[in-house]
Amino acid sequence: EYIIDRPSTSVCHCFEKLLKLKSLMLTNSGKKEAENRHQFLINFLKQFFEEEKANDWLIYLDNYLAREQ
Repeated sequence: EYIIDRPSTSVCHCFEKLLKLKSLMLTNSGKKEAENRHQFLINFLKQFFEEEKANDWLIYLDNYLAREQ
């Protein structure tokens, strides 16, 4: 459940699917590429949320990443 109650968005898709892909890779090359893309997406989301002054989403992202470890 998201902090912000909104209809399905691209941001929700990032959390529901894209940020989980890294853990699904089976080959070494797939894992390496997924790690690069995962970090790229995290950086993008952080910058986007900061520019939009979406503090609730920044907090959600930080909590999501903390649980991921």
